[in-house]
Amino acid sequence: MDPVYLGVYVDDIILIAKPDSKSLKKFQRDIKARYEVEDSGLTRQILGMMVQQNKGEIKISMEGYIQKLM
Repeated sequence: MDPVYLGVYVDDIILIAKPDSKSLKKFQRDIKARYEVEDSGLTRQILGMMVQQNKGEIKISMEGYIQKLM
């Protein structure tokens, strides 16, 4: 099975795995069976960081946060 990485911050969870991972789909099924969860799709923002995902790459930026500071 492919690994699934789980990040938790207060009431937010981010899952990192291969796009068509059977392990990811199983984890999502199991967690939804036990808890009331909402799947927000691909991560666009987390902890003040902007996340851009393209084929083969993930870009993380804190540009929005830096703009607020200026």
